Amino acid sequence: MSSGRCSSNKWAPEKSNEGLNITESKEMTAGELLLDMEGWPTVKQDSEVTLEDILAETTGMTSSLKLASTDAVDSSVIDPIIEKSGAKLALSLEDVEEDLVYKMSSPKRGCFLIFNQINFDPHLKLRDREASRKDASNLKEMLEKDMKFKYIKILENLKKQQIFDMLRMMAEASHREYDVFGCAFLSHGESDGILFAKNESFNLSHIYAMFTADKCKSLAGKPKIFLIQACRGSKLDKGLDMTKVSYSYNEPSSLSRLPVEADFLFAYSSVPDYVSWINDENGSWFFQAFCLCFRKYHKKFDLMKILTKVNRVVATKCETNGGMKQMPCFTSTLTAELYF
Repeated sequence: MSSGRCSSNKWAPEKSNEGLNITESKEMTAGELLLDMEGWPTVKQDSEVTLEDILAETTGMTSSLKLASTDAVDSSVIDPIIEKSGAKLALSLEDVEEDLVYKMSSPKRGCFLIFNQINFDPHLKLRDREASRKDASNLKEMLEKDMKFKYIKILENLKKQQIFDMLRMMAEASHREYDVFGCAFLSHGESDGILFAKNESFNLSHIYAMFTADKCKSLAGKPKIFLIQACRGSKLDKGLDMTKVSYSYNEPSSLSRLPVEADFLFAYSSVPDYVSWINDENGSWFFQAFCLCFRKYHKKFDLMKILTKVNRVVATKCETNGGMKQMPCFTSTLTAELYF
């Protein structure tokens, strides 16, 4: 490295070119589900794996969960009706509440899943991502020590069906004892929300849809964090030389009804259509910056402000030997500030 930049000739872009009988029981918490699934899935990756194969290795797992088809999508389309006179749209300053903060008092905090895709089936023609183990390890350590998550699980090289089954079970388990849910995907990706499992691609929108307030009621009104380290296209950011800009610096109530898409935070390693970079020894720029910024600022700032600092660190301090840059981004439907 030189000049304080994350430069190395080892940087490389992420993308190089039913029958299920489950015993009825009392409501299972998401944490209990993860504890019962210790060692899941220890499966042969070279052959097709059924749900029976996966759950046969789950110790003492009991639930009333019903697993649906992975690609089941509601095909009904409702044309929006625009209310021209009946819409209540008179807001006042009294409607703008100050200093709302998500409750984060549960000693168990919540569950966090890390899907780390390292190897891929040959027909996908995707290179291995061995360096991603560094990202997963660093993230898990930070989740335990700094974010205080009690239930954390790293899942490597899962097939699409396994990913969807795991997340569907998590969405249908109870999160009432917890304050937050989190999930990270470390993989190859493409534009339009496409990520790769070991054997095929899937769309992130189908993942997010499992955790909306109407589908996962025990997480309604609670923050749901998704971290994505993957390319979002094939464009390269060549950067631009510029004069340094001078920045000015000025240093929960109960809601009866919320949109089902509320309380999500999505943080991506790059903006749409662009590649993400990863280093063989140190891991990705995005997760290096995320872990460092969170450790430094989590006692002072909320997560949105920390992610803004992550954006700046990657944007200004990271560059390949060939001069390529990267711009992380995040989108939010959070309705309060989120502190850990």
